[in-house]
Amino acid sequence: MAGWCQLGAMEACCKTLPTRLTTPMFYLAASQQAKLTQLGLVLPAGLSLPLWVPLVELSTALFSASGGERVRTVATHYGNFVWATEFANVHTTWAYDEQPLVLNGETFGGPEQYFQLMKSLGGADHENVKVIMRRASPSEAFGIGRTHSMRVDWEQVKDVVMTQAVAAKFEAIALRELLLSTGTHPLVQLKPGDGYWGTGPSNKGRNQLGVILQELRTNLRQGP
Repeated sequence: MAGWCQLGAMEACCKTLPTRLTTPMFYLAASQQAKLTQLGLVLPAGLSLPLWVPLVELSTALFSASGGERVRTVATHYGNFVWATEFANVHTTWAYDEQPLVLNGETFGGPEQYFQLMKSLGGADHENVKVIMRRASPSEAFGIGRTHSMRVDWEQVKDVVMTQAVAAKFEAIALRELLLSTGTHPLVQLKPGDGYWGTGPSNKGRNQLGVILQELRTNLRQGP
């Protein structure tokens, strides 16, 4: 198969993001090479992961012309943005193993498990949910969180809970470095099914996970 990142797009591929973007960019770690091969996507000669690649071309290769067009539409609202699967909490297209995180002296499987567990805090089934979450993947945790008790103040505290989860996740040095490498570019989670944490079906959702990450990036750059 011909490379999906070629011609003009190849010139946009980079190891380090420029100060000014001409197109949305997506980060592919070296660990994604196996996934590229599985998907039948081939980098042009002379390019190797890790690499920032143009998201329009990548989405077109993965989801046909409609995928690339969605990226363009999203960019008209947020500006030329960047994203990496490492920034998300649940991973579908790209492979990433979330590492356990520690919060309040307890260990959780990852940020999604912590976030979903906190929905039932104070509920009669909270301890039972905690046991289930220990064995759950991020995607399974999402389902579990929707089928158990919900604290009455969840809508008021969910941003705080997500901020706690993300801050704990980005204690990892490699993730911090990746986040800081994005400069001041908008961080946008292209997620058509979620208009709160991502872009939603309108392509101009709240993108609250991106907002939280941008705030964390600013705080990390300013230091303690």
